[in-house]
Amino acid sequence: MSEDGRNELVVKAYQVMTGEEFEQKMKECFASGDEEADHYEADKLMCRLLEFLGYGKGIDVFRNSVKWYA
Repeated sequence: MSEDGRNELVVKAYQVMTGEEFEQKMKECFASGDEEADHYEADKLMCRLLEFLGYGKGIDVFRNSVKWYA
């Protein structure tokens, strides 16, 4: 995914997204073929969206946990 695409994720995650838009953004997150980097991008998108929806405390728990991607 290009840098512009990543920036678009940041902006769009803070707006209300349709289910179809979210699906498309998730597909874009997994497009590079680098599983670890792709998963990290998907995590960021989901975290931002959940924060926007009011689940910030749960996201804090997630962000402070040990991550393991393999």
